[in-house]
Amino acid sequence: MVNVSVTIMSAGYCLQNQSVALSGYPSRQIKFPALFALIEHPTAGLILYDTGYAPRFYQHTRRFPYKFYALLTPVLVTEGESAVAQLQARGIAPNDVDMIIISHFHGDHVCGLHDFPKSTFVYFEESYTAVRAKRGLSAVRAAFLPGLLPNDIAARSRAIPLSNCAEIGDMISPFTHGVDLFCDGSVIGIHLPGHAFGQMGLLLQTKSSPVFLVADACWHSDAYRHHILPSRLGKFIQADSSAYMGTLDQLHLLYQRFPALPMLPSHCGDVYQTYVQGISRRLDAQQ
Repeated sequence: MVNVSVTIMSAGYCLQNQSVALSGYPSRQIKFPALFALIEHPTAGLILYDTGYAPRFYQHTRRFPYKFYALLTPVLVTEGESAVAQLQARGIAPNDVDMIIISHFHGDHVCGLHDFPKSTFVYFEESYTAVRAKRGLSAVRAAFLPGLLPNDIAARSRAIPLSNCAEIGDMISPFTHGVDLFCDGSVIGIHLPGHAFGQMGLLLQTKSSPVFLVADACWHSDAYRHHILPSRLGKFIQADSSAYMGTLDQLHLLYQRFPALPMLPSHCGDVYQTYVQGISRRLDAQQ
């Protein structure tokens, strides 16, 4: 089996009430980091999983109705915090990024796509189908900003139908189906329905252990550890609240089965403190 290395990074954050993500927790405003991952594959090259925020978010939320997005989730990100700037600081040019795997098309996950003009985009077909025609208030309701997508996205995309998911065994049961993106066991796309249609998580095989990037299947690790549901408002803003709760059930069961498996939600402050703020380390060097 081929191994990859993974570096967790953060491109800005938004402010939101903690109790929206974790019902019963104290009502206070906290930072929700916009995490993304740099994946280094021995033959496929450099891969990003999402891009987090970028300053162009402000440009695309200046006018109504898109301004509602910025009002509901106040965003803070600087030029230096963008994915492209952080990669350049590591000596990685935009054209060096071979692929961007998109978990789903909410603004906090695709804000940096324009910065990588040569990358191939990979995602579950259903995730793009769900938003591509949305404009105005319907787009805001779906947390989608059409201007964040490059004009040539279709030509540069590898859109994977959910019907391509196949059995992957019981290594992360109850999740038993996925798409082996490079046919080598290193990067497997896992369907995580609920928060957004066609949301893709990633099961990564690193030298030290598997790593499960779960996108917005939940917003904080406490949710899957202790099976904590979001508030009524948190449920309301899911694309399919019933499917969201089903996915959370599965994550909780997986945690009970494999408590040492790193499962990383894209907006978890604990993940940020451990893998970004702490020492910004590669996950294959964790143990």
